[in-house]
Amino acid sequence: MVERTESTLVFDADCGVCQKSVELLGRVGARVQFVPSYAWLVDHPEDAERTGSMVLLVAPDGTVAEAEHAVAGALLLSRRPATWLGALIEVPGLHLFAKKSYRLVAANRARISATLGLDACSIESRPR
Repeated sequence: MVERTESTLVFDADCGVCQKSVELLGRVGARVQFVPSYAWLVDHPEDAERTGSMVLLVAPDGTVAEAEHAVAGALLLSRRPATWLGALIEVPGLHLFAKKSYRLVAANRARISATLGLDACSIESRPR
């Protein structure tokens, strides 16, 4: 296995919301490697359940942040002002709002993708 020197954001490439989020993170200069979950699972099949329901940010040392923490981590690895948004997501109190927002979007990502005209998820929306 190749040793990673930067963090890896593992995302659902079959989801319009996820694809657009990765595109936006690229625009703000997120210093992460974007890897679709299907590619990640080739070497990490143990992560199948997690990658089916949330984004993962894997640090070079193997530490994994999930869901809204992964989003915050990717933003913290971006240019300003995106780094500030990443920091805000982790602020106690505000984090609860980020957590609920993430779960709401994740649970409705197929519907949101279709409504926004993005490539909709091919898997049925299911509780996260």
